[in-house]
This record gives sequence, C-alpha cells and structure tokens, in this order.
Amino acid sequence: MMGRGASWQLAAIAIIIGFTASVPASAEQSATPPQPKHAETKSFDDLVEQALGTDPRAAIHKLDAMLAQLSGKEERGFFLALRGAANIGIGKIDAASRDFDESRQLAPDDGVADNLRLIAGLVHKRYDQSSIALDQLLAGRTANVLAIDRPIMGEYLSNKKVSQEKLDDQRIELAKLYYGGADGVLIRLRAVRTLVSRGRRPEAIALVPKVDEVDVLQSALIDRRLESLWPNFEQSAGAHMATLITRNVTEAQAAFAERPSKADYRRRLMTALAAARRVPEALQRGAEIGQTPKALASLDEEDAWVVNDHAFALFRAGKWSDADRRFADLIQANTEKPWIVNMVINRVELLARVGNYVEADKLLGSAEPFGKAFGSPFAQQLIRRIKLCTAVGLKQTALVQRLLAELKAHTKDSTTATVEGLLCAGDAAAAEKVVLEQLADADTASTFVALLQSAPLTPYDPLLWAEAWPSLRQRPGVEAAFQKAGRDLPDLYHIK
Repeated sequence: MMGRGASWQLAAIAIIIGFTASVPASAEQSATPPQPKHAETKSFDDLVEQALGTDPRAAIHKLDAMLAQLSGKEERGFFLALRGAANIGIGKIDAASRDFDESRQLAPDDGVADNLRLIAGLVHKRYDQSSIALDQLLAGRTANVLAIDRPIMGEYLSNKKVSQEKLDDQRIELAKLYYGGADGVLIRLRAVRTLVSRGRRPEAIALVPKVDEVDVLQSALIDRRLESLWPNFEQSAGAHMATLITRNVTEAQAAFAERPSKADYRRRLMTALAAARRVPEALQRGAEIGQTPKALASLDEEDAWVVNDHAFALFRAGKWSDADRRFADLIQANTEKPWIVNMVINRVELLARVGNYVEADKLLGSAEPFGKAFGSPFAQQLIRRIKLCTAVGLKQTALVQRLLAELKAHTKDSTTATVEGLLCAGDAAAAEKVVLEQLADADTASTFVALLQSAPLTPYDPLLWAEAWPSLRQRPGVEAAFQKAGRDLPDLYHIK
C-alpha cells in the first residue's frame, strides 16, 4: 500500500508564514510569533523565501535596513532570527549565532530563534545548526518542541550528517516528552531500543507504555533486540492487545470529539475502532468525509487520506466493489492534484488483488506519468512493482522480463517493494538475497521480521503479496536469519 508522504518543506512554510497571534498555549498551535502588522503579506512572504533559499544575501540587505528602524522586542526578535536564517544560507555561521542569541534574549519564551534555526539548517543542509536548535528547544521549551511538525522532525532525524549517537540522544528526549503523539510512536520505539543497548533498562521500561500503537507494539514483541523487555510489552498489550486497544479507542474518541474536523484524529479513531472489531463505526467515520463529487473535489491531502483509509476498510469488510468505487470517485474528483498518485497506486493494488488485471493495467496508464512527475523514487518503485505484478497476471512474458530488470535496478528505492515484485514474478532466489541483506541490517531487520510472520500481523491485509512473504521462510537461510533477528508473534498477542 502506498503510504502518506507529507512534505517537510510545506510544513516549514506553514510554520513560518502561517503566523498565529500569540505564543501557543498548547502543543496543538504553532510555535511562531505573529506576522508584523506593518508588512504586506506578499512582500513578507518574498522576504521569507529569500532568507530561506532564493537569495539570502538580498534578504540580509533588507533585514539590515529594517532592524535599524525596529525597537519593539517581538518584531525585532523575529527579524533577527530571520536574518540568522539567511546568514546560515551564505555560510556566516558566527553571524547567524549572534543573531539567534540576541533574538532569544529579546523573546526567551517563544522559541522563534530556535525554530528558524532548525528550519534554516534543513533548507541549507547545515544539519549541525538544526541539531543546535533542537538541543536548545529540548533544554526547556517543551511546548515549542511538541509544536514542531512531524515532517520537519522526520527530515532532521533522517539526516546522515549528525552523528547517530547525537540523534539517538535527541530521540530519547523526544520520546520522554511523548513527542508526536500517535505519529511519534516509532521515535519512542527506537528510543527504547537505544536505551536497552546502552544498558539503561529502567528508562527503557518507563517508555514501554508510550509504545501505544498496535502494529508498533506487535513489532516490539517480535524484535530479538527487545527480548529482555518482552514481559513489559506483553503487560502493556494485554491478551490479544485488549488493554492497548481499549485505551486507544477511549483516547481517540476523546481527541475526535474535541476536534472532529482534524483529519488525523478521524483516521486514528477509524484505526482504533477497526482494531476493536467495531467495523461499522469505523466505516461510518470514514463515510462522513467526501460524500459528494463536489465535497471530494474540495478535499485537501489530509482529508483525502481519510477517504483512502475508508476505501481499505470497506475492502477488509468484504465490500470490494464499494471500496473500488470510493477510490474511483476520489481519483476522478482530484485528477490534477499531485498527491492523488498515492490513491491511484492503492486502487491499482486492490484491482490486482481481486484479479482484475485488465482494469489495473488501464489505470496504471495514468499512475505512471503522475509517479514520474510528482512521485519520489520510493513511489516510482511501487509503480514498477505493481506494473510487474499486473504483467504477470496478464501473462505478458516479454514485458515481465523487462520490468523485472527495471525493478532490480532500483532495489534501493524500496527494498520491500522490490521483494514483493520478485515474489510476483516467481524469482524467490533474488527475493531471498534482498531479504537476507535486510535482516542483517539493524535498521531494517524489524521491518522484515514483521513481513515474514507465519501469520500476518494485520489480518485481512488487502495487498496481493501479503500471503507470499511467509513462503520465503521455507528457504533455510531466510528462516535462520529470521530467528536470529526476531520470532513469530505469540498467538496471545494477535488481534482476535
């Protein structure tokens, strides 16, 4: 299934330009100061764009002139921080540090200097500056840390320029703050692994209850690196995940009741209800979004993912034609929006799952141009995978061989999609080679242990290769590597 791939750049723009009227009272609000009233929106936006990339030298020239005339602490603090961001862009790190320090002195509580330093470091690939900013925020401004958008944090934590030890230190602090809520659960799981590896068992145990998503908790229960904590995770889960599922439903209902317009809260409630086998309620929550063609056309990407999840929920409930129609209506209403490529791919996969390769092949004609124009290398490999599986289903032998070569050439773009394509094509030997490499890698082993489970962790998985993964366990090399990296989830912790 194609997953959501939000852009950290868009999140950064929203933070900088979408100013709120005051410092946030909660982590749900932005951590930036108000836009100065005297600045016209367009000229202000242009200045921000210049400072963060298009022409930082020009931005510095303008900011020098502005700062010479400003005396208000709030305005001066913001524009000093913006000049600091521009100075990062031209490599004047000492000057940038002075600007950020002065900005912080003028506005010690709003976090604007550190937020802009964090973003400027990402934009200009000076991750050392982003690291300094995050350390400053973690030192005492909890609300500002919690307000950092997940795409921005994800971009920072995935960089290779800051030492892994430093990134893990920061993940541990983020985990203790419950950063990201439901969306931060993978950060918390990695923090637990790090603490275990460092011998800091009490801190690791304290974080176990914060690993509070069903699939992630199941992942912890099959990870050999966490074997010493399996009893703690088992207690947190309850038999057949009942303890966690009950807690998740209660929390998701409360969050949704407070902000029913927030798409992420609706999606989390749908997931929690489905895990609790309250499928009709989950379907109802999804059906409330995009009920007409006009409503579907007005959706943003966040709400479109609600419709996507609703379509998959319909499929899992055995309503195959309803699921396909939901996808078709969503796609037809949003054909010009770049993010629709995600839903096109997901619809193709459902069509292939039910054996409708002819219709899947037709739809691929629109998915491929979208993937090339807007999709990441990861998305493009998903398209290669489903093209290959469709060609196999249509018995297009010559095309299968060409697509198989293309898939192998792009293995690094998505190793999981590569294995799935190889399984579709019946090339188990090549699939084994990729799987063994990934099981030997500490960063990827847990993903492959989850996929190779004898009984799928997610029941009724709609994807056509879900049942093919366990077949690789019949190969002795894969089975040995699997047992070294993990185990099959005990039946007691499957959802029943």
